[in-house]
Amino acid sequence: MGHRIPEADIERVKRSTDLVALVRSRGIELQPQGAQDFIGPCPFHADHQMPNFVVTPDQGLWHCMVCGLGGNAIEFIERHDGLSFHHAFEVLNPGGTAAFAPRLPCPLDPEVDDATLLGQVAAYYHDRLKSSAEARADLADWGLDSDELIDRFKLGLADRTLGFRLPMRNRRESRGQP
Repeated sequence: MGHRIPEADIERVKRSTDLVALVRSRGIELQPQGAQDFIGPCPFHADHQMPNFVVTPDQGLWHCMVCGLGGNAIEFIERHDGLSFHHAFEVLNPGGTAAFAPRLPCPLDPEVDDATLLGQVAAYYHDRLKSSAEARADLADWGLDSDELIDRFKLGLADRTLGFRLPMRNRRESRGQP
């Protein structure tokens, strides 16, 4: 399930993105360091004073020497703006504007008890399934595309979008594949 972005398009976006300008557009001050790199404070951990966030524009990569996070332009937008990979790609794709990626609102109330929070998570994924034409088509292929069935059993689509809507302080690193 899910629209797969061609690898050639992903590579094109990574090559064509001015990574230094992108990072600076997020309010991170970068200074030249050496012949090829830029350095500034890392936005992904508490120490925002020490310059330990290195951007290497020729390679299209960034890395923090303290927290160990790193990646390319798409991964920077994913992590910094709290977007899914697909949404981050669309932001950087020509026609998109990287400086104005909207943050997605969190659909959960962190002040409720665990049972209510679990119900909110289930309702979020249930709504994702009901609004996904592609997921519904897959269910139809299996003979399971019935509103009554979906509603009765609260079926959902765990499409990994909820994690990108959580505030950074409430996220944990995944131990599995991204």
